[in-house]
Amino acid sequence: MLKKLWERIKPANKEHVPETLPKCAVNYVWINNAAFVPDPENGKICGVPLVWLDNAAENAKKYKEAEFKVWLDYLLLDKNSLKMAVDHINGIDNLRVYDLKDAIGEYLNDPIFYEPKDIWARVDFAKILVCKHCFENTDAERVFFSDFDIEDIMLDRDVIHNSLDGAGVFFGATLEDGNVENSFLAFQKGAGEEFINEYLLPATHNDASFNLNGYVALQDSLNRWLDDGKSILPYHKLMYPMAHKTGIETSQNPDYERVNGDKVVEVKCSAEYTYLPL
Repeated sequence: MLKKLWERIKPANKEHVPETLPKCAVNYVWINNAAFVPDPENGKICGVPLVWLDNAAENAKKYKEAEFKVWLDYLLLDKNSLKMAVDHINGIDNLRVYDLKDAIGEYLNDPIFYEPKDIWARVDFAKILVCKHCFENTDAERVFFSDFDIEDIMLDRDVIHNSLDGAGVFFGATLEDGNVENSFLAFQKGAGEEFINEYLLPATHNDASFNLNGYVALQDSLNRWLDDGKSILPYHKLMYPMAHKTGIETSQNPDYERVNGDKVVEVKCSAEYTYLPL
């Protein structure tokens, strides 16, 4: 079955750089499950996994024409963690760190981000809010969200641009069965905005209010989008399997299920990053 799936989608994956790449904004989101409390004696010195910032940085350096944004909830991080995160990507002109609560009113005011909700419910809702924010507050024509473990966001592939041109949306897909997954999202100004505002955002917000992640909301929204005749492309042309990075040490892996109460993600940092109160 995997071979049949690969043969069906492989021809669309040739490398292609449009003559004029539309203005692109690429977003990453990291939200701590609870306020990070540093414990340097036990190696807990940074509330943001710097190894994942490295992956974002690699994509930013590869696709210099795009603007990259790492979104954090500053109120859930200590000052040293914020300084380490900003310093870690310093010098990459098209990669910046932003505060969710400072920039996005819906994030600041929605009870979902203050109640004890499932971390994936909060993250999946936040990723849609940042995409909506980029359309409303920047000149981006195409807006992307990527999980940190997507190895290459493939801005130079026609499989993405063809889907955005034809339907206004593009998504990552599972390799096993070729179904949509929500670790990588892309939207075109106009049609993609409509998909966010009228389909995906309301559905994701509703599910998050019931402590559910955004996976089913995305599936249902896409099916309704297609049923309403919004796309000239069929389901399987709107997605493609994205390569996820593997081999990351457990201590550096953002496994949200391990971030409960006082248990926080441990991050191995270089020697220059030691805990120093600001």
